[in-house]
Amino acid sequence: MKKIIPILTLAAVCLAPACAKRRAATAEAIPDSYDEVETTIPVDKEKKSAKKNVSDDPYDKEKLRPKAERNFGQKLFGLNRFQQIAPFSVFAKSSVGKLHLKKNGSLIHRAGTDIGGFYCYYDTSAYAVQFAQPARAVLVSAVEQYLSDFENKKLNKNAKKKDTESIYGTAEAYEEYGIALANLNHAARPKVCFGYEFIKGNPYFMIYAKKAKDLKYIKRSGDDSNADSTIPQRYYFTKAQAKTLATFLSDSNIESLRKETSYDEVSDDYFDAYDNSNVENGDEVE
Repeated sequence: MKKIIPILTLAAVCLAPACAKRRAATAEAIPDSYDEVETTIPVDKEKKSAKKNVSDDPYDKEKLRPKAERNFGQKLFGLNRFQQIAPFSVFAKSSVGKLHLKKNGSLIHRAGTDIGGFYCYYDTSAYAVQFAQPARAVLVSAVEQYLSDFENKKLNKNAKKKDTESIYGTAEAYEEYGIALANLNHAARPKVCFGYEFIKGNPYFMIYAKKAKDLKYIKRSGDDSNADSTIPQRYYFTKAQAKTLATFLSDSNIESLRKETSYDEVSDDYFDAYDNSNVENGDEVE
């Protein structure tokens, strides 16, 4: 028995380096893992319920609800959902060709909210392209970077569209659309890309709204198979148009519009008090 133990010990010593090599080779093939350590922090029940009531969704349904009073006809046709603040124009390409078209529309703001954008016709439909604060911040930064690249001759005239269409970032937008301004009965939340594109040798700042699901689509027999989603849209802006849009969507401007269109909570102090305690049996006291 005493002889066997030294032999086993010697075998273990000899085999150890080989086993170590195999373990090292296996470890290199395993992807690095990153596990966040879960920590449990006591939360007051009151605070927890308050968090549930506050939505982090920038396009929350209640937030999007029009603040202005609307009559039956306006609700039926989707009117007065947002304010048209000022005239605005943008360029677009037809979905059936390469024709470069100027589209006249409006800069818009959703009353009482941080949501602003622009409205115009695209192809055969009317689109109201809207941005909440997080998306506005990305858009404003994108315009600033584009203008800087333009001035410093950093725009690549030979680059492929796919390489520049989202070079300045991406965000989520909210769109309402339909056959006319009075019929914006469809909605979507497309991913939008901010970049640029050269057309006939001239650069344009570009907003590319990708194809997105129609949030209000209800399938009916005989419907077009493409009716359940938006069409991709590419909006093109000159420097002046891009500056106008970025200025309008700046935090300071939208906050100003929001305050102008916000509705304060009503307290009892707003109402006229009427004390008729001195009136008895229907006779007025002289």
